[in-house]
Amino acid sequence: MSWAYFITPYDPQDWRDDPYKGKPPQIFTVDIDHFSLELRKPWPSAKSSTLLLIHHDDYWNLLPADTTRGLHGWLQKDQQTLSIQGGIDHDLIRFIMWYRQFIRSKYKLYLFDSSSFERLELTPEIGEDPLRKFTSRYEPDEAP
Repeated sequence: MSWAYFITPYDPQDWRDDPYKGKPPQIFTVDIDHFSLELRKPWPSAKSSTLLLIHHDDYWNLLPADTTRGLHGWLQKDQQTLSIQGGIDHDLIRFIMWYRQFIRSKYKLYLFDSSSFERLELTPEIGEDPLRKFTSRYEPDEAP
């Protein structure tokens, strides 16, 4: 995977026509310390830190023991927009499902990629099949 996925509590379609009409609404705030603690439960080798030189985003990285292609991402400055890059498909699906459970079910979440405003609503009941279908929309030679 050479592009980024985003998970937000706001529908990206709302910002498609005029992305500069203002900041997205602040719906919730992720506490990076709590996030890091919970992230290490399913992924004990996960690492997190703050990237002071890159927009003050909080960075996290999952490096499975059997691969050097770790899943990594950023909790952006608004502390509600999550960027995801790298990794292998299974870890991506597993991480998205974990994150959906990490965020309280009263909040809507949307998954979309960096090349499109097409999105998938991440309901608390979402399973692997819709996630796998959404994240495999591109053949390897068609990836943005």
